[in-house]
Amino acid sequence: MVKAAESFRYAHERRERNNMTTLELVIPDMACGACVETITKAIQALDASATVEANTQTKQLTINTTAAGTVMKDAIATAGYTVSA
Repeated sequence: MVKAAESFRYAHERRERNNMTTLELVIPDMACGACVETITKAIQALDASATVEANTQTKQLTINTTAAGTVMKDAIATAGYTVSA
């Protein structure tokens, strides 16, 4: 029974990874680590499995998520940041 549960969990995790979408965004007003933290919290409040990579120099934000892109963009805007792309 334990092996079946482990197999199910592995299949579920694998399916989630396969359904991930990568979003490449530009956030012009993302200036510091606190900005990145705020944006990350907003994103992960909607998708706890989402990963976020940010570069405050280039204003680039990369999100790997199972949620829709519009949902993620809305979360960033609600947190007070402009999404350019």
